[in-house]
Amino acid sequence: MGGEGDTQPVKPVTLRHDLDNISKFFVWAIKMGMATSNPVSDVEKPSTEDAVRMYILNDAEEFLYFQMALARSIDLHDVTTLIVNQGMRPEEAIEIEKRNVDLIARTLRIPRGKTKAARRTLRLTDESFELLKRRIQDGEQSEEKLKDLCQRIAKKLKVDPETVAARERLKGSFAFPARKSGKRGKGHISLSGLENCHNDVLESCKKNGRIIPFVLYDLRHTFATSAAQDGMPLATLASVLGHASLRLVQKYVHRTQDHQQTEMGRIAKIRQERKREYLELLRAQAHARPTAKGISGDFAGSDGNGQETVQ
Repeated sequence: MGGEGDTQPVKPVTLRHDLDNISKFFVWAIKMGMATSNPVSDVEKPSTEDAVRMYILNDAEEFLYFQMALARSIDLHDVTTLIVNQGMRPEEAIEIEKRNVDLIARTLRIPRGKTKAARRTLRLTDESFELLKRRIQDGEQSEEKLKDLCQRIAKKLKVDPETVAARERLKGSFAFPARKSGKRGKGHISLSGLENCHNDVLESCKKNGRIIPFVLYDLRHTFATSAAQDGMPLATLASVLGHASLRLVQKYVHRTQDHQQTEMGRIAKIRQERKREYLELLRAQAHARPTAKGISGDFAGSDGNGQETVQ
């Protein structure tokens, strides 16, 4: 699993995933009579524990990473900001089309996804709103400027200006347009290019004495964990993340030891306060006097003979 030279090491979760898929293929091949054995059936796979991919960034790691990301690439900085602010998937962020950003309602529509729940509309945070507003405004250009640009690119690449214009208009429809003019493609920046920038930033963090072993998707996990710890209802979190089932949200919620300690302390204080209030009421009953929560009659009533009975 270790890498050599510039090769990135393979993560345990990737090994487990790939071995599972290869095994399924050979099971199918054997069933279809195309193979007689499964060569990976006896291969030892990383344990589920070892194959956990999720890494939750703390505040210090987030600050350092975004500082380094801004110095490396504005696209990386802006995409990762949207992921950690909105809980988006990396591919959802790079594919944002300007027409799906409503700057009046301050919402972002995600029209594509594997499930109905994944196709959703998100309320933008203030930071996300300003970020997308900046990118949309910066990307605007007049038809005259576009025509001039296309003619220059067409002459350089020796292609039809209309072909270049079509590509440039496609790029202009995205909040994160591809950087190379006239290049064939989907029109937006690529995930692989973004990951390369991300790896560069991790190296810079390492040189600054901080190793942060995470992938872009972990920023989504970081958002979900923070949202859950800050009290967002799981049903709401599921809708924000684009999940139809609450069960799927559980894997994004990681209670840290510090949070557990804080919560236990909070619950203990609530229990102590309830005990204090109850004892105060008991003392008030004994002395037949009003209390901060009410009069002693709150916990007593008449049995019809003028005697007090506990209700």
